[in-house]
Amino acid sequence: MWTTTTNGHAPTTAQNPGKPIPVTDPNRRTAVLVGALFLISTATFILSNALMTPLLSSHDFLAAVAEHSQRMIAATLIGLIEGVATVGIAVALYPILIRQHPALALGYAGMRIAGLAIAAVGFGLGGLLLVTLSGTTASGANRELGAVLVGLRH
Repeated sequence: MWTTTTNGHAPTTAQNPGKPIPVTDPNRRTAVLVGALFLISTATFILSNALMTPLLSSHDFLAAVAEHSQRMIAATLIGLIEGVATVGIAVALYPILIRQHPALALGYAGMRIAGLAIAAVGFGLGGLLLVTLSGTTASGANRELGAVLVGLRH
């Protein structure tokens, strides 16, 4: 039963306003971890896109990649960090999600892992192959393969 104050509201629960209230939620660590991984995932996606898009959107993208091969390698590796952070979110949430619906929890984690595998091949390997192709003689076949690799990214 609630006791009311003179204004009709329940009394405040903070008896000692100077002391911090201990956090007893067992999922707090997971929430902080997932939040940090979301921030890492978002920041690395933005950074990778900002580094890579000007190179791949230029008219002669193989020449642009050849001139800035270190930038392309860095953008590719940063993009893979984004994928790992996204999988980390799914793995961290799995123990919480499995209590609600085990099949969906497994499906969510599995799809995130499959997404990382696809991104590693299409984005990671494709980006590194573009660096290799840009260093060789720019033949017609290299340009066509380069266009396919850029298409994998989009």
